[in-house]
Amino acid sequence: MLERSQDLRNYQREMSRYGLWLLLVCLWATGEVLAQPKPPEPPLVHISKAIVGSVVQTSDFVGTAIPSRRTIVGSAVDGRVVSLNVEVGAEVKEGEPIAQLLTKTLELELAAARAEYKLRQAELAELRNGALPQEIAQAKSRVAAAEVRREFLRKRLERLTMLDAGDEQVSEAMEGLRLVELGPRPERIAQAEAKLEQQENIVALLEDRLAKYTVRAPFSGFVIRELTESGYWLQQGAPVAEIIEINHVDVEVYVPEGFIRFIRSGDPAPLKFDALPDIKEPLVGKVIAIVPEAETRSRTFPVRVRLENQRIESGFLVKPGMLARCSLPIGPTKEAILIPKDALVLGQVGNQVMRIKDGKAQRVKIEVGVSQGSWIEAQSGIEAGDALAVFGNERLRDGETVKIGKVIEAAEVGAVAQPTTARPAVSESGVTDAPVTEGG
Repeated sequence: MLERSQDLRNYQREMSRYGLWLLLVCLWATGEVLAQPKPPEPPLVHISKAIVGSVVQTSDFVGTAIPSRRTIVGSAVDGRVVSLNVEVGAEVKEGEPIAQLLTKTLELELAAARAEYKLRQAELAELRNGALPQEIAQAKSRVAAAEVRREFLRKRLERLTMLDAGDEQVSEAMEGLRLVELGPRPERIAQAEAKLEQQENIVALLEDRLAKYTVRAPFSGFVIRELTESGYWLQQGAPVAEIIEINHVDVEVYVPEGFIRFIRSGDPAPLKFDALPDIKEPLVGKVIAIVPEAETRSRTFPVRVRLENQRIESGFLVKPGMLARCSLPIGPTKEAILIPKDALVLGQVGNQVMRIKDGKAQRVKIEVGVSQGSWIEAQSGIEAGDALAVFGNERLRDGETVKIGKVIEAAEVGAVAQPTTARPAVSESGVTDAPVTEGG
């Protein structure tokens, strides 16, 4: 009995050791499974498609920014300068007074002419209104008095001549009443109207002369020179100030005769200014004039490009006199396959792009041609509609599986930003969807 109990205890101890050993083996196996790394996520890329577009070869031409308008404002009349209201560098608005001449004598003449005009108005009104009721009543009284006198003479005097005199007085009184009742003749009213019109013209003439004693800015711009001072006597046509308009500026460049046939009025013309290095993107102007006569020595044609000037805190961004570099066509326009510049991967063996097909990256060597803004011509290796990686392409390997993040449409191609949680998936010139998480 004791031996059987001892054997049972021994068996239980063995089973406990076996169970502990089995548990350790299971824990070790589980740890091995957990320690195995997960397969990496495929790299995230943005893609855009190659398109067919028009390109033209361009070249930079050096020019100078000049004001779109410049004028020397002169005095329209003789007179003494009372005040010069502007200084060099001052901005003026169209119609703003820039100088005032002495006008006291002319003001007195104008006041007298206006008073005469009011008199003429009153005279014309009197004629148009006709006789007053009191005047008509007075004329009727004269008629009645003449009739009474005639009757008196009829009774007291028997001589025919005296009676005729009474009749004559009655006739004159009745004629006077008729004229009063008829009112003034049309000819007198016409004369009064003509005199009023004549005086009105005299007043207008004096007002026009008085206005010319105030010299005003013919357009909005900036004063660059003062040409008179207070107290000076100006003769008609004498200069007062020089003003330039820079809301728009023109850039004049000289194009060799071999290229002038490729430039058209109205064509866009990108401009860069050495004085504005922080402006990364070119400012786009427009060709407004091509002078059809070349400079005989250089055989170049003047071409003028107009740029809408941007207003900043200190005035305007582009100022006359700045050196400009203008990009203009030097060849014909042609159709070509265009790809975004962001798709290019510069390597030791030339230009490459990563074409995305069936979810995999394909390395393609290409030949590039004319650059056009954010696009560049692909002369070989790419066809229209091919999907190309425009972000994440530098880290891709040939044949690698990728995860597509964004499809950048042709109209949105600009500068593509990195897809991180801190920035939008595409820059301001592209789409602005919610951020995506970086992968790969």
